Amino acid sequence: MLALGTLVRALTAAPPDPVRVPALLAEGVDPATLATPSWFRTGGYTRNLIHRDARLAIVCLCWDAGASSPVHGHDGQRCWMAVAEGTLAVQSFAIVSGGRAPGPAVVRPRGRRERLRAGAIDARDPENDLHRVSSPFGRAISLHVYAAPIERCLVFDLARGVCRETRLVYDTVPADSHDERRPE
Repeated sequence: MLALGTLVRALTAAPPDPVRVPALLAEGVDPATLATPSWFRTGGYTRNLIHRDARLAIVCLCWDAGASSPVHGHDGQRCWMAVAEGTLAVQSFAIVSGGRAPGPAVVRPRGRRERLRAGAIDARDPENDLHRVSSPFGRAISLHVYAAPIERCLVFDLARGVCRETRLVYDTVPADSHDERRPE
């Protein structure tokens, strides 16, 4: 199991690729070096920036029990999610119609909902990027690596049959970061 600083140095040593990133994440990250209790939000989840440069972004998500993301894409980027602590549920979705730009969109679940325990990795690519992540089993911590920083993504409202573009922000940003994308 790697300390967070060691993992960040390894991930930033070369451009992200679909073999190297999951191999590094498979070594595991020590949760004690990853999140602080203040990063959790009652009933929801937080996005906490760890590292960001022109090639990649590393973000720690802290999930309270029962928290759920909306169905969302990743703006055409490759990304990997490693469960560091707890258990998460991931449901993939497929676009039936629309859904490539804000407006009408119909999506449907694809496959079964997966249960990811600590140590599991979920990978997304431009052809398979829609999913919803939730923490129905209790609190959890996940580490996300994006092959390029994602500024915006499409979020899907299943009940209304539409998607909208949303600007992504971080709940916490390291003191030495120049990133100003914080909640409004």
